[in-house]
Amino acid sequence: MKRNKRHEDFFKLGKLMKAKGITPVGFDPLHSLVTSEFHIDIMAMDSMIPNYDGDKCTYKGKPNYSMAMAIKEEWGAEIHELIKGLI
Repeated sequence: MKRNKRHEDFFKLGKLMKAKGITPVGFDPLHSLVTSEFHIDIMAMDSMIPNYDGDKCTYKGKPNYSMAMAIKEEWGAEIHELIKGLI
C-alpha cells in the first residue's frame, strides 16, 4: 500500500500518544488499514483528557475550554495539530 501524508500522520499520532502513556481511544489502526480512512473519533477522546469536563467545557476548573484547547495544553501542540488534521 502506498503511504500518503494522512497515513503517516495517523501512525505518527499513535506513536506520540503511546510515548506519552496515552491509550488512543477512538483510534483504530486496523479498521483504518482496511478502509484507508485514517481518521480518529474525536468524541471518543473526550474522557481521555485529564482534568477536562466536556459537558461543562472546563479544563482544570477553567471555564469556556474547548476540547482542542485542552488537548493542546495537556498533550502538546504536535499532538493537537495531528488530531486536528485527522478529524
